[in-house]
Amino acid sequence: MTYDKFVASITPKVMAAQCLHNLLKEKPLDFFVMTSSISATLGTPGQSNYCAGNGFLDGLAWHRNLQGLPAVSLILPMVLDVGYVADHHDIELSLSRKGMYGIDEQEMLRVFETAMMRPIPVPDKTSVNDAQIILGLEPAFLAAAMLHADGVDAFWYNDARFSKLRIEIEKGNTGATPGSGSNSDIMSLIKAAQTENMDAVLQAIAQYITKKLSSILMVPAENFDYDSTSIADAGLDSMIGAELRNWIFKEFRLEMSFQHLLAPTLTVKRLSTNVAEKLGVLKDSKA
Repeated sequence: MTYDKFVASITPKVMAAQCLHNLLKEKPLDFFVMTSSISATLGTPGQSNYCAGNGFLDGLAWHRNLQGLPAVSLILPMVLDVGYVADHHDIELSLSRKGMYGIDEQEMLRVFETAMMRPIPVPDKTSVNDAQIILGLEPAFLAAAMLHADGVDAFWYNDARFSKLRIEIEKGNTGATPGSGSNSDIMSLIKAAQTENMDAVLQAIAQYITKKLSSILMVPAENFDYDSTSIADAGLDSMIGAELRNWIFKEFRLEMSFQHLLAPTLTVKRLSTNVAEKLGVLKDSKA
């Protein structure tokens, strides 16, 4: 994302919120509620512009409170039965694989009511907690989400900011800890394949990548062709492409553009070759 694209995407939200603040700061309001996103709290990879725009709303609520003005930033997770996520099941699946859970319409309406009933803040007696209501971080629900979603990759789990939350999650989660993207599994597979030849190394990497593609696209692994059709032909779009791009970088430290991922020439074999070259394993394989 270029700087110009970043600014263009966050400007409408920032300017609209700032204008409302400027126009209404002298008015005796009962409430001033803004809808932010859990993405701003967690810091979703690949969506820095979206996180920044919502982070501005969080900061604006706190700024108003310090002036004795009413404001609450309502930080929402995905809403499951109405709105964008309800109409796009792939988005719900993508967010679920990040170890997140959603709320229903009734819970959303209740928290709007709670936000509108907040007392007018007193500048020297308010705290940043008064400026925000955060949904979607209930430890028991997070633990359940991590246990029941396929291929969970909770990128936020080992963030030091959530250390206390992680303790509470682990109290209720005796299953596997959500992975932070360690590539120890693939390196073990590569090490074993190196005793054979280069083709075996590429096949090992391809199987690892195919397993991930199968998970995020919900397509059987056997449906992926090794070297005849592109990955994009399997149904890769920009949203899922962002998830795949982040996974590739986290697993292999391989930076790939969206144009490369969506290219009609990028097969599983070619991607596996790129990964092998990045890891420096091809030169160590037997001919």
